Amino acid sequence: MASLILRNQKGSPLTNTEVDGNFTALNTEITTATTNITTIQSSITNLRAPLQIVTGNINASVGNTYYVTSNATITLPSTPSVDDSIVFVAKTTFTINPRSVKINDTVGSLVVDNPPITFSLQYNATLGWIVI
Repeated sequence: MASLILRNQKGSPLTNTEVDGNFTALNTEITTATTNITTIQSSITNLRAPLQIVTGNINASVGNTYYVTSNATITLPSTPSVDDSIVFVAKTTFTINPRSVKINDTVGSLVVDNPPITFSLQYNATLGWIVI
């Protein structure tokens, strides 16, 4: 949220520099919001499968797209094939449990903690699930 200098909180008229700073902060917020909306719209437009809204822990299926709306754990398939992929559109933090398969050549779960975000996981025989 933009940090604005308000006349009623300052107790005196704003300087030109303060007014300019307010407009700059608001423009930055608008640009960020527009980018986030464009990313989500693009993801929805490119869906390969019906969008599944995630409100709790689930087991993911290859080829699906998941819109994550809660702090859930999504468990990936245990026996993926090369080039299998899963799409995630998230508005909140969530965890991906890869079972015994690596993510980006690393063992363990992946905590997605920078929403809003859209990304895909694609399976690679060498690196495991890779973020694309």
